[in-house]
Amino acid sequence: MIKNTWIGLAIIFFGGYTLYNDDVLEALLYFSVGLGFALMGAVKDPRVEAYSKILHIVSWIFVLSGILLFIAVLRRDAYGQ
Repeated sequence: MIKNTWIGLAIIFFGGYTLYNDDVLEALLYFSVGLGFALMGAVKDPRVEAYSKILHIVSWIFVLSGILLFIAVLRRDAYGQ
């Protein structure tokens, strides 16, 4: 289970760094995508097989919200706000 969640955890830690640099919107983006990927890695563990369906749904909610946050960050950077 742990080896499948390294990428998600790395993204979450990078989100903490951007939060430290006072960029809240971009930190939310990294947290959302990182949690989505970490949950996708956790779903493959047979110990959480009973919660597999709900974890898939929650992970995709995080990934889709990450896409919307990515568009918001792009718009903010394009217009210089």
